[in-house]
Amino acid sequence: HGKTTQGMLVIGFKNPDPGAKEGERDFSIGFNCGGGTTAMALWECMRSYMEVGPEAVEDNLWRLNPEKGILSSYLSDVIKAGRTKSWGRAILWEGFCGLVVFNTLLIDFIERKKLCPPPDLTDPAIVEWSKPLPPEQWALRSPELDTAIRQREAELAAQQIRPAS
Repeated sequence: HGKTTQGMLVIGFKNPDPGAKEGERDFSIGFNCGGGTTAMALWECMRSYMEVGPEAVEDNLWRLNPEKGILSSYLSDVIKAGRTKSWGRAILWEGFCGLVVFNTLLIDFIERKKLCPPPDLTDPAIVEWSKPLPPEQWALRSPELDTAIRQREAELAAQQIRPAS
């Protein structure tokens, strides 16, 4: 069937709650991120969020504009699909399947009202644990990794200068 490249970014952490039960002291979160560029983009997004802050990461939940209503955003998606693909496909897939089968508007409503923004975590231990490390405590790249990154960036720059044959 062919070659498949997949990747998963797994982040493990300890629960900062000192009173956590035995089975709730260690956690891990896994993000299925494909492989290659997609995995690197996900890692860069998370790194930017942790080092710079939430303002460094684009909020993709509000696909178009948070001031627009849910229905307006959905209709804009249908129109965009109709212009880029075909109107029949857009109306059948985005319109019928999206509204009737998958109930996209209800899911979007729940995302906006219940899942965004995340709840405030006000426990002092969690607030202290969540503070970013000062830059002097950040892990540094090894010289080998730094050299490999510079070589790869040079290769990519050379590929962009001359077209592939």
